[in-house]
Amino acid sequence: LRAAPGPHARGARAVVAFGGDDKFLEAAMDADGLAGKLGSPAAKAVIQGLVVASAVGGYVLTPSVRPVVKGVGAALAGGAGLLARRRLMSARRKSVVGVLAKLMSSKGVSNVKPEEIQAVAKDFDVPPEAFAANLASLYGIFLSGCIRNPTPKTAELSQLLTLQRKFGLSHEAVGDATLEAATRFYSEARAYFESEEDHDAKRRLDKLVFLADRTLAEDPSEEGYRYERMRICKRFAMEEEEWYRRAEAVARPFYKEVLASVAKDPSAVTPKDLAAVGRQLGLSPGLQASMQVDDLRRFVAAALDASGAKFTQSQLDKQRAVAVAFGLADEEAREVVEEVVAPAYIKAVNDALTDMEAAAGDESAKLLGKLALRQQELD
Repeated sequence: LRAAPGPHARGARAVVAFGGDDKFLEAAMDADGLAGKLGSPAAKAVIQGLVVASAVGGYVLTPSVRPVVKGVGAALAGGAGLLARRRLMSARRKSVVGVLAKLMSSKGVSNVKPEEIQAVAKDFDVPPEAFAANLASLYGIFLSGCIRNPTPKTAELSQLLTLQRKFGLSHEAVGDATLEAATRFYSEARAYFESEEDHDAKRRLDKLVFLADRTLAEDPSEEGYRYERMRICKRFAMEEEEWYRRAEAVARPFYKEVLASVAKDPSAVTPKDLAAVGRQLGLSPGLQASMQVDDLRRFVAAALDASGAKFTQSQLDKQRAVAVAFGLADEEAREVVEEVVAPAYIKAVNDALTDMEAAAGDESAKLLGKLALRQQELD
């Protein structure tokens, strides 16, 4: 297992309230204060010259004609200037999260370039380790913003993965930021988890589990992924089976939407495309195959109902195209179709047998002919 992250990886992270759909909105407001403006070249020059200016001012303003006394005054003023400079530098570095948030909010996660992000560290003179903590903090802020709305969106998962790459976050940093976002959410909503009544907080928990599972799974180490997952499970007193159940509950509707789109245009995707989507959503190959069979079954049933209990040639062609897009073997697809049409064919057989009992001679042959035609219509 991975060693527990040290305290250097756990920088203080802002707890903010979000409005609208902008996950960076509140954090970005910090950039509009004085500290957020201290990264400009002019402000940096002022900060750098603050000690010298204070010393000169102390020398000039000290009420004495003796050089030694004026020197002491200059030293004292210079010391005060040094303290002020340190405070301004600290305030400037603390404002970096807000400045980064404003950058991401104004340009959009997908449009900000990595070099623009690193330029903020240079402008605000933030050491690499501290800047990495700032970026992890902002990642956690974005994740917290995602789970404030209980409605899952695949775009949010994509944005979180993009932030991981553009921020250059280590898997340990992502795990820490995710755990802290989960801890904040738990503190905020724990009363609802213990209630038997339905509440948005429970759907938000499903969403958190799904997003956490998919982002933590980027860790190529199975031990690392499991370690981070179990830390969050422990926070919510959640068993591993419940974790997977919640993640799957969010993932299945997304995959179902993808399968429905295949029915509209089977040529738009390949089995390889569907497998990639399923992996990204965290669905096992077995579950993907089961959902594909279920969707083909619904598609065939809908076509049968729409055509008056018999297939047209175009419907048969599309059924085969959907099965190919799903990657189903011919025999498996055939079994699905037979399962759907069996009730209609059995009804035709029963009707024919009933008619045969009441018929004689050539009439029986005609009824058998009708039965053969019905089989052809459903084949």
